[in-house]
Amino acid sequence: MSLMIIFGILAFVGFFLIVLFMLPRSSAEGVLLDEVTRQARITQNVGTQTARSGVRIKGFEGGQMPLHRRLPKRGFTNIFKKQIAVVNISDLERFDNGATIDEAALRKAGLVKGHADGIKILGDGKLTKKLTVHANKFSEAARKHIEAAGGTCQETEE
Repeated sequence: MSLMIIFGILAFVGFFLIVLFMLPRSSAEGVLLDEVTRQARITQNVGTQTARSGVRIKGFEGGQMPLHRRLPKRGFTNIFKKQIAVVNISDLERFDNGATIDEAALRKAGLVKGHADGIKILGDGKLTKKLTVHANKFSEAARKHIEAAGGTCQETEE
C-alpha cells in the first residue's frame, strides 16, 4: 500500500513539472534571456567596439602594461590651493595719475582674468604715477616703489 502512495505522489509531481515547463515564459524571463545572449555575443567580440574597423582603445597596448601605469607617480594635487592673480607695477603705468586701483579696475584693464582668490602686486618694473592700490598682498619691492612714487598700498581681506 505504501508503495502505491509513493508512486502516486511521484506521478503527480512529474505531471506538475511537465505542465509547469510547458507554460509560456513571462516577458521578464525573455528579457533575461536576451541579456544572456547579448553577454555571450560581447564575450565573442561580436558587435562590440573592438569588432569595428579603425577602432583604437586609448591607452591599450595589446596586453603590454600601458605606459601610464609603468611610469612612477609623484606628488599630489592640493584641493585647498588658492589661485592668486599676479600684477607687476610696470602694468600699473597704464592707469591715470591719482587713480584708485582695485580688483574691478584691474579686471576692466584686462590685467586679471578668470577666477582669482586674491591679487598680489609684485615689484617688477618702474612706477612713476601716484596711485592708490587696493590688493590682497604686496611684495616688499612693490610697496617701496608705490610709496616712493607718492602712492599708497592698502591690503584688503580675501
